[in-house]
Order: sequence, then structure tokens, then C-alpha cells
Amino acid sequence: MDLSEKMLSAGKGALFLTALSAISQVLGFFYRVAGFIVAGQENSSLFFKWHPH
Repeated sequence: MDLSEKMLSAGKGALFLTALSAISQVLGFFYRVAGFIVAGQENSSLFFKWHPH
């Protein structure tokens, strides 16, 4: 395996991790929205006091 093949492999790995990160962020957003809908506005403010992110 020469250097160009290693660079291509590293690029694919970086792209894969970037895509997984983006998917994780989107899923986390919808999870949080669903939690707010279930918990209601009052409990959501308590969540932000406990977990400011």
C-alpha cells in the first residue's frame, strides 16, 4: 500500500466519521424535541437548568 492509497483511505474514514457525527446531531435534535413535547414547557426549563448544552 503506497502513500496515495493511505491518504485515500484516511479521507474516506474522515468522511465516514463526519457523516456519522451529522446523523448523530440530527437524531439528538429530534430526541430532544420529542422529549420537550412529552415533558411540557415547565419540565423543559428544569432540564435546561440541569443540563445546559
